[in-house]
Amino acid sequence: RSSAASDVYKRQPLGNIGVVIAEWERIYDVQDAEFSMTPETQALEDTLSFDSESVPVPIIHKDFRYELRRLTAARNNGTQLDTTHQEYAGTKVWEAIEGMLFNGVTMKLGTRQIYGYTSYPHRITGSLTAAWDGTATPAEMLADVHAMLAAGAAKELSGPYVLYVPLGWLESMREDYNAESGKTVMQRILQNPEIEAIKPTIKLTNSVVMVEMARKTVDMAVASDIVNVEWDERGGMSTRFKVMAAMAPRLKVDGDGTSGIIHYS
Repeated sequence: RSSAASDVYKRQPLGNIGVVIAEWERIYDVQDAEFSMTPETQALEDTLSFDSESVPVPIIHKDFRYELRRLTAARNNGTQLDTTHQEYAGTKVWEAIEGMLFNGVTMKLGTRQIYGYTSYPHRITGSLTAAWDGTATPAEMLADVHAMLAAGAAKELSGPYVLYVPLGWLESMREDYNAESGKTVMQRILQNPEIEAIKPTIKLTNSVVMVEMARKTVDMAVASDIVNVEWDERGGMSTRFKVMAAMAPRLKVDGDGTSGIIHYS
């Protein structure tokens, strides 16, 4: 499975593939607790309030087919052609799920839309000093991370975070921070206690995303895990295959409009 999709694979089962909309409640906080010297003191009374939010649950699938003679010949030679193709198709499905998680999907169901880390309207945003492709210095990369942590702290976020970076930027992060430290840029970033991991992805190109790994920030609504389906056509002369899943990321915000997603580009 793709790394980022696995990170948020905290299942929110939807029952079955017939569920096309995933719903949850946005919680508005109550006032802080009070201090007094006697239990008879009347504290402020308030109750939690909720808003309903929802996201469409798409089918993510890859199809292929084999005609009977080719499939039989491959099996006669000991080659599981259909199994091999299913593995490749499954990889494509998980890559699409990771792309959905980072970038969202343009399809809509009514007014409902699937947002990703880089398109979620409530995410915390900012600008990198320069691209981490060798343009930014090690000190500038570390300063960018500190700016992201500060932006989260200003919203009372403390992690733990996973920092996602473009795959092509990873090489610059393996360079020495400086001659005296004996550490790479990546190791220096991981010295921040709020950051538990740095992971590359092919679904980012010119930005980085820091995600607070908690269900209050993101989870995956699953109507169907990845499955392989096959059926015959034309009296068995052709066999069709579909590798598919039905799920959607649920990106969340609290009653104050705070999201645990920090996106700098």
